[in-house]
Amino acid sequence: MKKLFVVALGAFMALGMAACGAKEKTAEDFSDEVIKNGSEVYGMTGPNSAFIGGQRIEKAWGDADGSLGLATATSLRDVAKRDVKVAAAMEKKGLKGLYKVSQVELGHQALAGYMKGAYNEKGEYVERDGVYTVKFVNYTTDEETGKYAIATWIPSPEAYSESLTPATFWAPIHQEAKDEHGLAHDSDSVNLGGAGEYTYYLAVYKKAVAGSFYGLAVFQDKALSEYVPPADQVIYSIPGAWNSWKNDAQMVKDSETQYHADLTVKAGDNGRIVKTGSWETVGDFTDVTTGADLVEDDNGGDHNFKFKEAGNYTVQLTININTFNVQITKK
Repeated sequence: MKKLFVVALGAFMALGMAACGAKEKTAEDFSDEVIKNGSEVYGMTGPNSAFIGGQRIEKAWGDADGSLGLATATSLRDVAKRDVKVAAAMEKKGLKGLYKVSQVELGHQALAGYMKGAYNEKGEYVERDGVYTVKFVNYTTDEETGKYAIATWIPSPEAYSESLTPATFWAPIHQEAKDEHGLAHDSDSVNLGGAGEYTYYLAVYKKAVAGSFYGLAVFQDKALSEYVPPADQVIYSIPGAWNSWKNDAQMVKDSETQYHADLTVKAGDNGRIVKTGSWETVGDFTDVTTGADLVEDDNGGDHNFKFKEAGNYTVQLTININTFNVQITKK
């Protein structure tokens, strides 16, 4: 029995020493072979407030012009130079394609004019300005003109993706039905890393992994200052169904603490009060202190106030330090 114990102990120690001596992977341990998915063409599109390679996306959420935003096939070693763990995760899943787009500048330019919802790493719902949204796409090519047309949006119901860098980048949840915030797996991806210049990686899996066909990894190359509207633009507007949701429909400034707008609305028209040029909400249904019986919460996740009856109304915004109160009266 003693002999068996000694043999077992020796084997255990040998395994322990081998484990201690195991070499951790470095970037050089990954293949530098470029992984290209046949003749498939991938790229990136987004709002025209985003820049790629120093060029503004002129056609917001539209087809590529043949060069802007096109992705370049790359290797696992290239990813490993950024993050060995991310490269290892990609390698484990098995890839038939690996692509990147660099010099993607977000949040440093003018506001996109709309908000996008996402979940952070803790599972908390957050909203970011649309300048932080971009999407990968799969393109088809017109042989005669050489122009690219979007064939598949990534993510989309048929091309679900996952985030491999959740602290920086949120990819939509895998469910077809929209949740209480209107999010499903065809929602736009949102960058949570702040204003900066980024490199995006798209991993194309050989087969779906837990429902995912693609993996996305995002790394910040350079932090940039957040976009701040000129001081004379930091006033308030009231976009809604009554003005085709123009977020530059400024309210009348009555004093440093009070603004108002006269509206003619239809029953069911909804809207909110925002900072001009932004979609940062400063007044919605939850802020209505007078006239709450005239409106209702639109239940769309944004808490816009929705008018119950058609008519002429005055909407007043009162500011008390960082508190915003909305008073609605019918004429």
